[in-house]
Amino acid sequence: MAEIDWIPIRAEYIAGTAGYRKLAEKFGVSVNALSDRAKKEDWPGQRQQYRDKRGTDLVARYARMDKRKMEALFRASEKMADQLAKMMEDETQFRRYIIKDCDSGELREQTMDVYNTKAMKNTVGMLREMQSLLRSLNRIPDQVQAEAQYVARRKLELEEERLLQAGKTDEEHTGVIMMQAQEQPAEPEVPEDG
Repeated sequence: MAEIDWIPIRAEYIAGTAGYRKLAEKFGVSVNALSDRAKKEDWPGQRQQYRDKRGTDLVARYARMDKRKMEALFRASEKMADQLAKMMEDETQFRRYIIKDCDSGELREQTMDVYNTKAMKNTVGMLREMQSLLRSLNRIPDQVQAEAQYVARRKLELEEERLLQAGKTDEEHTGVIMMQAQEQPAEPEVPEDG
């Protein structure tokens, strides 16, 4: 009888999703022999360790990707803030218009005494987005989020106070609820033909 090469079978079991039966069919070994070998060498434990490590590696890789994305967003937000600051230094920023000369059709820039409200609204919108982005990047809650956090924290504090005043601990408020099993409905009787 030929010697079984367990290394590729073990490797495929640990790194894959196939069960004993599929692997036994694929490699031409008996399910019992494969099962005995797997139990003896703790293949299920090794599979779980492999999955745990792989999961940890994936989490670390995604964290590095997120960190790079966050750094890029910070750099972009800093550039945006610099541009907005430069723009706001220009006193005529919201009074400049692009005018088309009726005779020649040329476009030219002209400063007027009337403010360009559309440009002002666009700038305010950009500032709001910038503020929102910076709050998000720095994990600073806005007013609504801060109020919701305060309410949730206060509710928790009040509940803890109520439990302490009642002299009860968390252990007294937790436990197992026993439920009766439902009876299966009786199958209808089939009349016998006589």
